[in-house]
Amino acid sequence: MIEIWERFISCVPPRKTHQDTVRVGTNRKTGRGHIYTTKDVDDTWVALLATHAPPEPMTGPLCLYVDITWPWNNSDAKRVRNLKVVPHWKRPDLDNVCKALFDAMTTTRWWLDDAQIAELTVCKWRGGEPGIRLALKRCAP
Repeated sequence: MIEIWERFISCVPPRKTHQDTVRVGTNRKTGRGHIYTTKDVDDTWVALLATHAPPEPMTGPLCLYVDITWPWNNSDAKRVRNLKVVPHWKRPDLDNVCKALFDAMTTTRWWLDDAQIAELTVCKWRGGEPGIRLALKRCAP
């Protein structure tokens, strides 16, 4: 039984999130509106996480730490780039990133259901070493 599972996935994290998958359209025949989703964003997150999942889904209450670092913007000054990381305070929204990430972690069997998360820490950065750092462990009772 796994007590803690930590991974660093070296990649450029996707900027599109779950919010970007929802589209609103109109039926040409009836004129009624409808909502539909596209799967490309979810598939990107699943592809990133699939090979890093634990051998079996973790059970019970879980604590999750997520640290996402996007690469430097072209507009970032050299004095900013000399810092290791800086907070990323623009899009994508943190809650939307979490939704896409949690759906992908559920699909790739990191856990049985994202309702198991009892404690969550998420950080969003820009820096020289882009990637996603994940630490998942059982919460102490």
